[in-house]
Amino acid sequence: MGEGYSYTCKKCKHEYSVLLGSGMMYTNVYRRILDDISRGKYGSELQELYNSIAYAAVDGERVVYICNGCCSWELGTDVSLYAPNDPDSIPQKQFGIKTVAEWGYVPYVMRRDLEENYHLVKRQYHHCSKCGKRMHKASSKELKALPCPECGSENRFEGILYWD
Repeated sequence: MGEGYSYTCKKCKHEYSVLLGSGMMYTNVYRRILDDISRGKYGSELQELYNSIAYAAVDGERVVYICNGCCSWELGTDVSLYAPNDPDSIPQKQFGIKTVAEWGYVPYVMRRDLEENYHLVKRQYHHCSKCGKRMHKASSKELKALPCPECGSENRFEGILYWD
Protein backbone atom coordinates (compact mmCIF):
# COMPACT_ATOMS: atom_id res chain seq x y z
CA MET A 1 0.00 0.00 0.00
CA GLY A 2 1.15 3.50 -0.76
CA GLU A 3 0.88 6.62 1.31
CA GLY A 4 0.10 10.07 0.03
CA TYR A 5 -0.06 13.65 1.18
CA SER A 6 -2.68 16.13 0.03
CA TYR A 7 -2.19 19.92 -0.10
CA THR A 8 -3.81 23.18 -1.11
CA CYS A 9 -1.66 26.20 -1.87
CA LYS A 10 -2.42 29.12 0.43
CA LYS A 11 -1.69 31.63 -2.35
CA CYS A 12 -2.93 30.26 -5.69
CA LYS A 13 -5.30 27.61 -4.24
CA HIS A 14 -3.76 24.89 -6.45
CA GLU A 15 -4.68 21.46 -5.04
CA TYR A 16 -2.07 18.73 -5.34
CA SER A 17 -1.12 15.37 -3.92
CA VAL A 18 2.12 13.46 -3.59
CA LEU A 19 1.84 9.67 -3.75
CA LEU A 20 4.68 7.73 -2.13
CA GLY A 21 5.62 4.16 -1.43
CA SER A 22 4.44 1.32 -3.59
CA GLY A 23 1.14 -0.03 -4.64
CA MET A 24 -0.15 -3.38 -5.72
CA MET A 25 2.14 -3.36 -8.77
CA TYR A 26 5.26 -3.24 -6.58
CA THR A 27 6.52 -6.64 -7.74
CA ASN A 28 6.45 -5.48 -11.39
CA VAL A 29 8.01 -2.13 -10.54
CA TYR A 30 10.70 -3.84 -8.45
CA ARG A 31 11.62 -6.21 -11.30
CA ARG A 32 11.80 -3.30 -13.78
CA ILE A 33 14.11 -1.34 -11.45
CA LEU A 34 16.50 -4.29 -11.16
CA ASP A 35 16.46 -4.77 -14.94
CA ASP A 36 17.24 -1.06 -15.39
CA ILE A 37 20.13 -1.29 -12.92
CA SER A 38 21.54 -4.37 -14.65
CA ARG A 39 21.39 -2.53 -18.02
CA GLY A 40 23.20 0.52 -16.59
CA LYS A 41 20.34 3.03 -16.51
CA TYR A 42 21.51 4.25 -13.07
CA GLY A 43 25.19 4.33 -13.96
CA SER A 44 28.01 1.86 -14.43
CA GLU A 45 29.08 1.84 -10.77
CA LEU A 46 25.66 0.68 -9.55
CA GLN A 47 25.41 -1.73 -12.49
CA GLU A 48 28.77 -3.37 -11.66
CA LEU A 49 27.97 -3.61 -7.95
CA TYR A 50 24.53 -5.09 -8.64
CA ASN A 51 25.95 -7.67 -11.02
CA SER A 52 28.65 -8.65 -8.49
CA ILE A 53 26.31 -9.29 -5.52
CA ALA A 54 24.32 -12.50 -5.31
CA TYR A 55 20.65 -11.71 -4.60
CA ALA A 56 21.22 -7.95 -4.52
CA ALA A 57 18.14 -5.92 -3.67
CA VAL A 58 16.92 -2.33 -3.85
CA ASP A 59 14.48 -0.28 -1.83
CA GLY A 60 12.40 0.57 -4.91
CA GLU A 61 9.97 2.86 -3.09
CA ARG A 62 8.83 6.18 -4.51
CA VAL A 63 9.97 9.03 -2.24
CA VAL A 64 10.20 12.83 -2.17
CA TYR A 65 13.68 14.28 -2.54
CA ILE A 66 14.48 17.84 -1.45
CA CYS A 67 17.42 19.74 -2.91
CA ASN A 68 20.16 20.71 -0.48
CA GLY A 69 20.92 23.73 -2.69
CA CYS A 70 17.76 25.36 -4.06
CA CYS A 71 15.23 23.57 -1.79
CA SER A 72 13.04 22.42 -4.70
CA TRP A 73 11.47 18.98 -4.44
CA GLU A 74 10.93 16.06 -6.79
CA LEU A 75 9.45 12.60 -6.70
CA GLY A 76 11.94 9.83 -7.33
CA THR A 77 12.64 6.17 -6.76
CA ASP A 78 15.10 5.02 -4.12
CA VAL A 79 17.47 2.66 -5.91
CA SER A 80 19.97 2.27 -3.08
CA LEU A 81 21.58 -1.17 -3.32
CA TYR A 82 21.51 -3.83 -0.59
CA ALA A 83 23.15 -7.23 -0.11
CA PRO A 84 21.71 -10.10 1.90
CA ASN A 85 23.25 -10.73 5.33
CA ASP A 86 23.00 -14.49 4.72
CA PRO A 87 23.06 -15.13 0.95
CA ASP A 88 23.12 -18.91 1.47
CA SER A 89 19.61 -18.82 2.96
CA ILE A 90 18.05 -16.90 0.06
CA PRO A 91 17.50 -19.80 -2.41
CA GLN A 92 15.18 -21.55 0.09
CA LYS A 93 12.96 -18.50 0.67
CA GLN A 94 9.40 -19.03 -0.46
CA PHE A 95 7.70 -16.54 -2.80
CA GLY A 96 4.21 -17.72 -3.59
CA ILE A 97 4.23 -21.27 -4.94
CA LYS A 98 7.99 -21.38 -5.61
CA THR A 99 11.27 -20.83 -3.83
CA VAL A 100 13.88 -18.33 -5.00
CA ALA A 101 15.86 -21.27 -6.42
CA GLU A 102 12.82 -22.31 -8.47
CA TRP A 103 12.13 -18.75 -9.66
CA GLY A 104 15.81 -18.23 -10.48
CA TYR A 105 15.77 -14.81 -8.81
CA VAL A 106 14.30 -12.95 -5.83
CA PRO A 107 10.94 -11.64 -7.10
CA TYR A 108 10.90 -8.69 -4.68
CA VAL A 109 12.19 -7.51 -1.31
CA MET A 110 9.99 -5.43 0.97
CA ARG A 111 11.38 -2.67 3.18
CA ARG A 112 10.97 -4.69 6.39
CA ASP A 113 12.98 -7.54 4.84
CA LEU A 114 15.66 -5.04 3.81
CA GLU A 115 15.88 -3.75 7.37
CA GLU A 116 16.03 -7.21 8.96
CA ASN A 117 17.95 -9.35 6.46
CA TYR A 118 20.03 -7.04 4.24
CA HIS A 119 22.68 -4.38 4.62
CA LEU A 120 23.27 -1.23 2.60
CA VAL A 121 26.03 -1.52 0.03
CA LYS A 122 25.58 1.68 -1.97
CA ARG A 123 23.29 4.61 -1.28
CA GLN A 124 22.19 6.08 -4.58
CA TYR A 125 21.81 9.83 -4.32
CA HIS A 126 19.27 11.80 -6.32
CA HIS A 127 20.39 15.06 -7.96
CA CYS A 128 18.24 18.13 -8.51
CA SER A 129 16.96 18.63 -12.06
CA LYS A 130 17.04 22.43 -11.52
CA CYS A 131 20.49 23.08 -10.04
CA GLY A 132 22.22 19.67 -10.11
CA LYS A 133 23.00 19.56 -6.40
CA ARG A 134 22.52 16.47 -4.26
CA MET A 135 19.11 15.93 -2.73
CA HIS A 136 17.99 14.18 0.45
CA LYS A 137 14.89 12.17 1.31
CA ALA A 138 12.21 14.35 2.85
CA SER A 139 11.49 13.86 6.52
CA SER A 140 7.88 13.54 7.69
CA LYS A 141 8.04 17.18 8.85
CA GLU A 142 9.32 18.29 5.42
CA LEU A 143 6.62 16.26 3.67
CA LYS A 144 3.92 18.28 5.42
CA ALA A 145 5.46 21.56 4.24
CA LEU A 146 6.17 20.94 0.54
CA PRO A 147 5.76 24.22 -1.34
CA CYS A 148 3.26 24.54 -4.18
CA PRO A 149 4.62 23.09 -7.45
CA GLU A 150 2.82 25.87 -9.38
CA CYS A 151 3.86 29.06 -7.57
CA GLY A 152 6.29 27.88 -4.86
CA SER A 153 4.22 29.35 -2.03
CA GLU A 154 3.43 27.80 1.31
CA ASN A 155 0.81 25.07 1.30
CA ARG A 156 -1.96 24.04 3.61
CA PHE A 157 -1.46 20.39 4.51
CA GLU A 158 -4.84 18.69 4.03
CA GLY A 159 -3.98 15.23 5.27
CA ILE A 160 -2.57 11.79 4.63
CA LEU A 161 -4.23 9.41 2.20
CA TYR A 162 -3.63 5.74 1.52
CA TRP A 163 -3.81 4.35 -1.98
CA ASP A 164 -3.91 0.99 -3.73
